[in-house]
Amino acid sequence: MPETVIKPRVKAQPKTERPKLYKVILINDDFTPREFVVTVLKGEFKLSEDQAHRVMITAHTRGVCVV
Repeated sequence: MPETVIKPRVKAQPKTERPKLYKVILINDDFTPREFVVTVLKGEFKLSEDQAHRVMITAHTRGVCVV
């Protein structure tokens, strides 16, 4: 008499993917103080003082900068 083999059900693991990254565009204006822009870049994007200053100056001189 043949034996019936029962295979246990295995739940499929969902594939996790890295979230898609967004490009944040910093636009120069005549109202926001430079020091505030540097503070926000340091706080939200975890940039160093030097990096934040360079991004701010790039946006200031070119009118726009991708963070």
